[in-house]
Amino acid sequence: MARMAEIDAGGPVGRVHTPEVTLLTELAAGLAAYGAPAHRLEEAVSALAGQLGVKASFFATPTAVFAVYEIDGESETRLVEVNSSDVNLERLVLLDTVLNDVWDERLGVRDGIARIREVVGARDRYGSLVPVLAFMLVSASAARFFGGAWGEMATAAVVGMVIGVLCDLARRNRAYARVLEFVAGVVAVLVAMLGSRVWGMLSVETVTLAGVIYLIPGLTLTIAVTELSTRNLVSGTARLIGALTVLVSIGFGVLVGQRLGRLLGLGMGEQGATLPEWTVWAALVVTAPSLVVLFRARWVDVWVIGVSAVVAFFGARVGVRELGAEVGVCVAAFAIGVFSNGYARVLNRPSVVASVPGILLLVPGAIGFRSFAAFTSHDAIAGVELAFEMIVIAVSLVAGLLLANVVLPARKAL
Repeated sequence: MARMAEIDAGGPVGRVHTPEVTLLTELAAGLAAYGAPAHRLEEAVSALAGQLGVKASFFATPTAVFAVYEIDGESETRLVEVNSSDVNLERLVLLDTVLNDVWDERLGVRDGIARIREVVGARDRYGSLVPVLAFMLVSASAARFFGGAWGEMATAAVVGMVIGVLCDLARRNRAYARVLEFVAGVVAVLVAMLGSRVWGMLSVETVTLAGVIYLIPGLTLTIAVTELSTRNLVSGTARLIGALTVLVSIGFGVLVGQRLGRLLGLGMGEQGATLPEWTVWAALVVTAPSLVVLFRARWVDVWVIGVSAVVAFFGARVGVRELGAEVGVCVAAFAIGVFSNGYARVLNRPSVVASVPGILLLVPGAIGFRSFAAFTSHDAIAGVELAFEMIVIAVSLVAGLLLANVVLPARKAL
């Protein structure tokens, strides 16, 4: 997960070495690796340091955490290199529990260190097969949310299955991980074009977008804008550039896949007939347990993830219809923020458990994908318009979350 290096900062290296320092350093590394935004991580660990009587400051980025400790006139800087993995809500909850127990002195510092290492070293709860199934269900549901019919949903499920297998391979091999987004884009559009040949009336664009929806870095983009808004400029800029790089990789893969499909004589297809409203509810019901798996959450939290998904989807639908896309997303994000902060206050759990799944349904990554597609089709005006719309919606989403923190603030940083 993380590799730690100590850097001299005015005193002999290793002089500042106490159980409290070890606890704070390993806790920061764990929170960074499992998806905590920089501003929340820094606030949470700094507060615990003050509670433990340690003078410390922290600076988090997506790939490293810097910690400066000062004890009895000796100071030391530690650099923790973070190999960021996917968001893991269960381990965030467990690390938050350790933080709370140490804070309330229900757990000693040394026992806290042992608990953190136990959490970090635990085996993945879901293995390989269950996430592939979750990818299938999320992709099929996303196709319905994008207005697809049975053909789009079935083909998107196949695309999701293939990409789920690719993601599992990428977790096992770093070389595969570096080309995951590009290969996923190629595979998604080729399978979609083959599905168009089989089904006839089928939108290749809808299937492609639904198939790669989990890989599109809309959540990363939203976290980046949030960090920039909270003046975490280094972390926010790094995440923003990373999100754009992933988006371009997927888009280029889709472009290559389209060209290969045309060489094979495959077409783009057209949208099929629309489905009744009850299928949207069915898709939401399926989405909740799928997101539990993909975000590595606990099954006991399936209800809160389901409620978050419903709030996000229908909040955005009503808001966009009444106020337009830009303001409507802000309203939906505000609703999610209030719900997640209320959940955190009542149950003393991290608000990200409730907010992250809902935000995923609001993020403007799909618009960014269409923006890149417009540029590759030599429609620069449409590409610029869509890119600007993506930025505006991302800012609107963040504004809604920040307003929610003012109206109903969480009791703690996480």
